[in-house]
Amino acid sequence: MLLATGATLKAADVAGDSNIMTISTNVGTTYANFVSGVATYSTLKTAAATAMGLTGALDAAAVVLVAIDDGTSTGLWRFVSDDAATDDATAATEIELMAILTGVADATALVVGDFLFT
Repeated sequence: MLLATGATLKAADVAGDSNIMTISTNVGTTYANFVSGVATYSTLKTAAATAMGLTGALDAAAVVLVAIDDGTSTGLWRFVSDDAATDDATAATEIELMAILTGVADATALVVGDFLFT
C-alpha cells in the first residue's frame, strides 16, 4: 500500500504510483453542509471532482482511494478511472464518497499507517 500527495490526482500520481492519494486542494462544498442537507450529494460530488482536477496518466479502471478535505473534515472517495490515461478533468461519474472523517482538517496529514484494508 502506497500513499502520494498532490494538488490534483495527476500531481499525486506523478509524486508516486500509489493506491491512496491525498489532495492538497480543498473541496469547495463542506461535508457539514452535505450532512446537514444544505448541499446535495450531487453538489458535493461535483465540487470534489473539480478539486481533484486532472487525472493525468491514470490507467483505465485504475482504482484509488482519494482523501480530500474542506478545511474541517476529510472525505474518503473511491476513484475509478474511466479514461485510458487521457489527461482530462475528474468526472463526477468516476468518484463515490465512502466516508467522512469528521475533525480531520488536513487530508495531507494522513499517512499510510492511518489506513487498514482487510
